[in-house]
Amino acid sequence: MNEEEPVVVGNSGSLYTGDIPVVAEQDALINITEEDMDSMFDVKTQYLYDNSNEKIKSDLSIPFLYIDGKEQTEFNKNLEEKYTKTFESFKETMQDVEHSFTYKVYYVVFSNVVKNEPVVSIIVTEKMVDDETKAESLKKRSAYNINIKTKEVLEQRDVVISLLGSSYKEAIKESVIAYLEENGMAKRDEYKYAYTGFENFYIKKGKLHLIFSPGEIADKSYGILEVELNRLENFTKVETNASENTESTENTENIEENEN
Repeated sequence: MNEEEPVVVGNSGSLYTGDIPVVAEQDALINITEEDMDSMFDVKTQYLYDNSNEKIKSDLSIPFLYIDGKEQTEFNKNLEEKYTKTFESFKETMQDVEHSFTYKVYYVVFSNVVKNEPVVSIIVTEKMVDDETKAESLKKRSAYNINIKTKEVLEQRDVVISLLGSSYKEAIKESVIAYLEENGMAKRDEYKYAYTGFENFYIKKGKLHLIFSPGEIADKSYGILEVELNRLENFTKVETNASENTESTENTENIEENEN
């Protein structure tokens, strides 16, 4: 997802998407239809606008979760309070800024099945936009993962082993370093990453993704980074194939030398 607004997946309810397309996806872990997930939960939008302050106004699209037709009151209340209180704090601290700003909040939804349990990941993005220059001075992303059956918010420890296996720490480390190296953000032999278990995460199509704030694992200029995690054996296969290809090339070169 990185700096682009992500694609909406799964059940959207009255989800506010703007120019974001809605794409239906199915989780690969077990056979489940989109209709099955639609009958289990819904996500509706609470729109909140406030332009009473000439220096900062709000444009909030806050997700409200419903399970089996019932509003998840505590979860929804906590989300609403979090983002409305953030806006109120900005109204106090940004009274003397030169330009006017808009505090925006929007979200996307991914539906999954993990260990035969229906799971919804709701990813909420906050950003502060300069109304004149359109520059973004703040951008944060938070994920909330809920077991639809138990109605409980999931922690990483609840899903990490089932999605990545017992070698999950090594798999996460390798995934992060490989991502940074492939995108030219760091060199493998110069970078160290240690999994803490407190990283922001979400699940999409049965794959675990970690969200890193600007400057957390790479230079701030790269913005928010999101890393898709792979099982450790995937990297072992890549290394094995690369070794086999190198050996094949060396054998070919030796044959050519003998012919000459």
